[in-house]
Amino acid sequence: MTNTNNLYSYEEDTNEAGSPVLNSILDSRIEQIEAITLPSDQHRKDIIQSIKDIKSYPKRLSSFLDYLIDYTYTLNLELGQKQDQINELTDQLSTVKKGSLSCANTNTYNSQKRIQKIANLLDVHESSIESEINSLKKCSKTSFDDDYKNALNLVKSQKGNLAITIQDLISENQKLKSSNSELLTQLKTINKSAHSKKYRNENVLSDSDDDDDVYSYKQKPDMSDLKEQFNQIETDLAKLKNQVQNKFSVIHGSMRK
Repeated sequence: MTNTNNLYSYEEDTNEAGSPVLNSILDSRIEQIEAITLPSDQHRKDIIQSIKDIKSYPKRLSSFLDYLIDYTYTLNLELGQKQDQINELTDQLSTVKKGSLSCANTNTYNSQKRIQKIANLLDVHESSIESEINSLKKCSKTSFDDDYKNALNLVKSQKGNLAITIQDLISENQKLKSSNSELLTQLKTINKSAHSKKYRNENVLSDSDDDDDVYSYKQKPDMSDLKEQFNQIETDLAKLKNQVQNKFSVIHGSMRK
């Protein structure tokens, strides 16, 4: 049997809830499986409970399908083993009966040993071997039929289409996994882009503040220097005005002479 502890263990990395309808259907199917699980089979009950505790709908569905596949495989394996035992015991019993009829005197001891061996295998009295074998046949057939019917009901499939329905469910599960992976990738890309944009904006603002400080520092005027420059300009203008007036006076005097 496969290691179901590893098979159904997941780490929660998302809160993909799924639709309420799908969640309701899936929860109902999980509860039905839990209801038909033997009370003594605590191992499988623990697995079912761990599946119920998974919050993400795609992962819960995937775990449930994995569980159904593993459970079906286990039941078929056990059924095959029981059927092989029954066939072997039936053949042995038939051989014993034939041997006892044809060689009653020579093979009595060996026949008795075989019957005793069969009785020991079945854990019954020698007189109850045949009835026990019939009971096992009926029980195995009933268990198989009931299990098959329950499987059909769980996946809402028609008789003869169980394998196709399970394959469709597996395909749907793969699509959900793929969609979930794409959404996670998109979310990571969006988060990364937003973080990068925020980082660039912060750097731009920081650089802008630094430039403003430098600019304001460079642009602070020295009022005393400006005042001296202004006074010097006024003085130079006054001198230039006097020079111009003197020139005009000289020219005007020369013209009058």
